[in-house]
Amino acid sequence: MLKSKILAVHINLNFEGGAEQYLYDVLFELQKIGYEIKVYFSEDPVSSELASKFSTKRWPPGFFHIYYKNTKSLIEEFKKSVFSEKPDLIYVSELQNPFVSEFLCRNFPVIRYVNGVRLTCYNGRRILNYSDKICEHKFGTSCFLRTYKERCSPRRPDLNLKTILTGLRLLKTAKLAKALITPSDYISKLLIKHSVPPSLIHKIPYYIDPVMFSPDNSIQKIEPPEILFIGRVVTPKGPHLLLPALKNTNLLWRYRIIGEGPLKEDILKQSKELGFADRVIVQNFIPNKELVDYYRKATLTVFPSIWPEPFGIVGIESLACETPVVGFNGGGVSDWLKDGVCGFLVERKDLNCLKNRIEKLLLDRESRERFGSEGRRIVLNNFTKQHHLSKLIPLIEDIISKSRP
Repeated sequence: MLKSKILAVHINLNFEGGAEQYLYDVLFELQKIGYEIKVYFSEDPVSSELASKFSTKRWPPGFFHIYYKNTKSLIEEFKKSVFSEKPDLIYVSELQNPFVSEFLCRNFPVIRYVNGVRLTCYNGRRILNYSDKICEHKFGTSCFLRTYKERCSPRRPDLNLKTILTGLRLLKTAKLAKALITPSDYISKLLIKHSVPPSLIHKIPYYIDPVMFSPDNSIQKIEPPEILFIGRVVTPKGPHLLLPALKNTNLLWRYRIIGEGPLKEDILKQSKELGFADRVIVQNFIPNKELVDYYRKATLTVFPSIWPEPFGIVGIESLACETPVVGFNGGGVSDWLKDGVCGFLVERKDLNCLKNRIEKLLLDRESRERFGSEGRRIVLNNFTKQHHLSKLIPLIEDIISKSRP
């Protein structure tokens, strides 16, 4: 017997990133225990696996984005469609169109998973480009002049102002939701800073499968010691910073990048210029079941993000495999990366400290093993599916029960 119907609204129907992997895994778990799930999405590419698991409906490309030019007929079609679904709950993950967001929040009980900083920064990064600092300012109309100096906005004044006002409307409509779920203390505090009532905010961190991501003593560590980066190969993720950090070390090492993005060729060029061409391996994303062995074989994983990461799933995947992490301290990273406990936290862009911490782990097997063991304990105690669902399901049930006549 079906319990309740949940309509999920997300831009993509694929496993593009950690947010997507989390969302569709959660929806599948809810479906397994009796919830009826329907997914609305708008963008390519479409995962055939997900399309076979869920009932779906596709909307025009760009419809859920902030810049979409809404037409009255399409908005009316969307409203009619949602009303016909008769959902007990709307689960919003990535939705930037404020008109759609406001309609949903005013007519249905909505839970929104705030998996990034876009509600508090319309460029979605909270980085001051010119100053090269994390933005600590409150998002508002004061951003209009600041963004020109910092080069983090459209250059046309009319488009800049429109983008700011649209972003503020999206933030305002998000406050109409019944609950805002966050993955980390950083995102929770950021919302509170932007006048979101604390009673709306529920911190429920991401999780991984500790059975899949687990140590295997039969697998030997790679020699020379391998430093592993997994993620999008883009500037905010920082994969290009490792080679400059290690250029003056005398230790043996190898750097493996698993991911896709525009910096791949730049990093390969960089490796040749620094004389490291034979030490750098760059490969495309691979499925999780194949990824596990790379964590197990690596000596350490690096997490050099220079933007404020909302969480960092790669980190807990590595720790679950008992591979320690060295990462920049920003965003929600410190929720799982405990300095001197399961790895090292380094101040943003401090390449000398990054080098020293990596050298420490390359040389000190005892610390690596201690950090690895403690890292897996942290994951098992805080970041499993059981922990996540034990908080999420009661929240869903409470909102649905209070919303029924």
